[in-house]
Amino acid sequence: MAALGGRRVTGHVSAVPSDARSDIDLARELEQFLYVEAALLEDRRWDEWLALWAEDARWSMPVRSERPGRESFSGADELHYFDEPKFGLVMRVAKLQTGKAWGEEPPSHTTRLITNVHVVDASDDTVTVRSNFVIHRSRRESDVEQFVGNRRDTLRCSDNGWLILRRDVFLNTRVLPAVNLEIFF
Repeated sequence: MAALGGRRVTGHVSAVPSDARSDIDLARELEQFLYVEAALLEDRRWDEWLALWAEDARWSMPVRSERPGRESFSGADELHYFDEPKFGLVMRVAKLQTGKAWGEEPPSHTTRLITNVHVVDASDDTVTVRSNFVIHRSRRESDVEQFVGNRRDTLRCSDNGWLILRRDVFLNTRVLPAVNLEIFF
């Protein structure tokens, strides 16, 4: 695992060769972490996926707004599609595991493309990573949905590897392109 050593990463290519190799190694390690996480979701390996989340983790998806004179996404005290601690994820997974989650009967087939992964900021034990995603979901014969956007993940370095501390999901659309949000981003 690459050590962060208190360096601050600015998200741009550095002309300083001394840290270049460690920056590339860290970026590659984080990419692989996100790719493995996506595979766990696609394979419905829920318990292994939940193990990637820190106990004090939080995930959110603010609502996109196009109103003039305000931010593009809802603020902390405004409406979100979801804004939950890890316990919310645990409850969602438990519901899926019962086989009685109507929004996922029959279960969706998903493919996740995670791209443009880069480190935005790093400190002694956390790193913030920005990535783009496309999630293709299909159910039954004709239920097909696609989600496109970007994520900001704050990951914590632990003795067992990286853990997701925070995930903020930003969809590109203002209108949710789905009948439910029974999948994970």
